Amino acid sequence: MDLLAQNIVHNLQAEIEDLKARLRKVEAENQQLRYQQGTCFPLMELPPEIRILVWKNALPNRRVLRISELPASGYEPREKMFCSARPPVLLHICKESRDVALAHFRPFFREICGSKMPRPIYFRPKLDILYIDVMSPDEITSEYPEVNEIESIAIPIQSPRNLDLSGKMTGMKSLFLVTALEEPWPWNRCCSTIELSPNPDRKERELEWTDYISMIRRYERNFPNRPKFPNVEHVEAVVGKLVCNNCYLD
Repeated sequence: MDLLAQNIVHNLQAEIEDLKARLRKVEAENQQLRYQQGTCFPLMELPPEIRILVWKNALPNRRVLRISELPASGYEPREKMFCSARPPVLLHICKESRDVALAHFRPFFREICGSKMPRPIYFRPKLDILYIDVMSPDEITSEYPEVNEIESIAIPIQSPRNLDLSGKMTGMKSLFLVTALEEPWPWNRCCSTIELSPNPDRKERELEWTDYISMIRRYERNFPNRPKFPNVEHVEAVVGKLVCNNCYLD
C-alpha cells in the first residue's frame, strides 16, 4: 500500500475513533437528561393526523448524495465505495416517524456478497441527486441495478464519448456535470453535505452533451432494437461544494 493510501486509511481510522468518542459523550448526556425533570412539547399528545403533518414537514429538502472511491488496502484488496450521507433523523425518533420516512426513502446499495458499498444509504429516487464520483460511473448499474430508478444523477465532467450509457441509468432525466469539487476531504465527513451551483463558464460542455444526446436519438431511430440511451431532458454544468453541517455528535 503506497504512502497516500496509508495516510487516507490512517485518517479514516482516527476519524472513526473520534466519532465513537463523541457518540459516547452524547449517549452519556442523553442518559443524564432522562433523569432530569424538565418540560418539552407534548407532541405525542396531539391527534395522529397532526403528528403525521409534523413528521412530513420534518423531511429533508432535496439532497445530493456523493459516492466516492476509497483505495484498496491490505485488509480490503479491492476498492470500496463510500457515501458520507447519514440516515434521515426521522428513522430514529419513533415508529410513527420511521413509517413516514420509509414512505419516502428507500434503502439503496444493500450489502451483498462482494459489494463495494459497506452499508446501504436511504434515497429518494425521484427527488434526491446521486453524485457518482468514481472512475467509471457508467459501470455502477451493473452491480447496483436500482440506480436505474434514479432521475437526477451527477458525474465528474467528461466527454460523453468516454461513457457508455446505453441501457444504463435508464431512469435518468437530469444530468449534472460537476466541473469542480471544493474541499474534497473535510474532517467530519459524517456531517458534510454537497451543494451544487450552476457553472456558467462551462456552457460548452452542456452543449457538447445535448448535441451528443440528439445524435444518439437519431441513431436509435435507425436501430430501434439497440439498448436505449437514458431519456435525459436536462443537462447542466455545476460546481460542487462540500459543506460541513453542525455535527449531531458535537
